[in-house]
Amino acid sequence: MKSPFIIDRRSGRISTVAGGLVFDPETGPPPTRPGSLRTLFEGIAEGEVSVTIYFAEVNGGCIVVAADHPQFGTGPGDWTEVNERARLKWLTELLCAAGAPVGSYSWGNVEARYNPKTVEASAIVSYMSPTSRSTRSRAKTRAPG
Repeated sequence: MKSPFIIDRRSGRISTVAGGLVFDPETGPPPTRPGSLRTLFEGIAEGEVSVTIYFAEVNGGCIVVAADHPQFGTGPGDWTEVNERARLKWLTELLCAAGAPVGSYSWGNVEARYNPKTVEASAIVSYMSPTSRSTRSRAKTRAPG
């Protein structure tokens, strides 16, 4: 699988394959209204899956990666556990292809999860606040990979 974006495992920076910066946790995007999402990137991944990266102002900030393709259903009536588990598998593979497999890093966490209560799969890249990051880096001296 090829990803339309790259996550730097050392810094948490997200950029396009062509090298354009999408998100830098050191500078971050301009603030959003609490509870709102801001679109940072839209691209097409292998298999013509539309990928959108959103930013949410939560703690140090988090990135939500959304995947949209008919194979995962075309509307609310198509939300099924089978479709969402397929989306979860696809998102997990996308994160690996982007360079940051699911796990903990010095700057935050990369997660792909399925919530059976909402029948929803999602990929989240969460960033710690600079204060939390410096505390964590003293406790953990090196990032994976």
